[in-house]
Amino acid sequence: MGSLLGDKSEYRVICAVPEKVAQDKIQILKGCGVYEIIRTLNDALPMSNESPSGVCTSISKTNQDSIIIDEESGKWNLTDCYTQLANEILENPKADINCLILPVESGNSISYLSKILKQKNSKIKIVGVEPEGSVFTNASKGLVYKPMFWVADSYGNVHVPPSMDLNAVDEWIQVSDQDAFCGARKLIKNGIFAGVSSGAVLKAASKYISSQNFSENTKVMVILPDSSQFYVSTLLNDEYLLSSDLADSETSSKIYKSMFEKYRAASVEDLQLPAAISVLESTTLGTVLSLMLERDFSHIPIIAKNKKLVGYISRSIIEVLLNMGHASLEDSVGIHMHSFISNSNTSKNGSNKEKSNKSKTSTYKIITPETPLVELAKFFEHHSFAFVTDINRKFCLGVVTKQDLIHFVERRAPLSVY
Repeated sequence: MGSLLGDKSEYRVICAVPEKVAQDKIQILKGCGVYEIIRTLNDALPMSNESPSGVCTSISKTNQDSIIIDEESGKWNLTDCYTQLANEILENPKADINCLILPVESGNSISYLSKILKQKNSKIKIVGVEPEGSVFTNASKGLVYKPMFWVADSYGNVHVPPSMDLNAVDEWIQVSDQDAFCGARKLIKNGIFAGVSSGAVLKAASKYISSQNFSENTKVMVILPDSSQFYVSTLLNDEYLLSSDLADSETSSKIYKSMFEKYRAASVEDLQLPAAISVLESTTLGTVLSLMLERDFSHIPIIAKNKKLVGYISRSIIEVLLNMGHASLEDSVGIHMHSFISNSNTSKNGSNKEKSNKSKTSTYKIITPETPLVELAKFFEHHSFAFVTDINRKFCLGVVTKQDLIHFVERRAPLSVY
């Protein structure tokens, strides 16, 4: 990027970022004139060739004049920066705090603030917040832990970087992706346009306070470090939250209610679903799995000899059963299917005896072509797919998913009258 002072020299900035970083942040980097953006694996360990640091190191070897700016290196002296922030906290007469809660990624903020604040008041409790799957909680206990994937890209880490002082933190709290996203939406609803890690802090603070025996005079401060403007395509996108299962039941209910107030007259029939393909209970697992792979099905309905829907099975369940040796390709799918319990205790073909061999059972919710989409939306608050049948549940007519519902709303939205 050219110098604002008119210097003819030009600096090329290359950014290495994990794949899960929100596209909105990528667009901001492009707008700033970044020369190149390289996506790296989400769970790559530090200094592996696939990690951001590994990629940058490889690039620097072929560019002798390059400089690597790595906030996790621990080589940056940020004392002045965080001393100023700590003084703002300490000098506020209303902020005689007993506890500070903030999200952690590189560890710079929590490490510096803890050191500075505890020099002034050793009784201040410092609580770190990380996503489920991050490593800090286990590392603080001396445990070796393999990180697991999480969606939020603004906090948490796959390793403990040199910039992180684990001794600076008194307690760790992990927050699920769903709680982080829904917490952020609650902040936004109340006029605080914060991002995902801020939503995680809100949830963590609520969890921490409820677990402590605080007096009425106890003061807990939280730091909300990010803005919702960086998450327009994710956090602020209702369809993304629903399709990614990041909305809890309360948030889902509100979103669906808002989406379908304009489409009360629409029913499942309006989704124009393709005809369902069903298999008999006697069909082998091998045949069912081949069909699923060929048609890219995640679930398939299972019918009895009289064509009535009696259950279903998912591709993931078949693969798990086979891998664990709990099933063979020659087994009948009826042995391992998820079985439905009808309203009557006994069907005409004596299904009670058959059901005793099934792996799971559940009460069946009737979804027909005439079912209003508002009702289907409520069903999807707790389920990701549904089977469409006739009113007597004699024939399976189709399979509908959350994605079908979302696509329908997207198609109908331009015709809406506000």
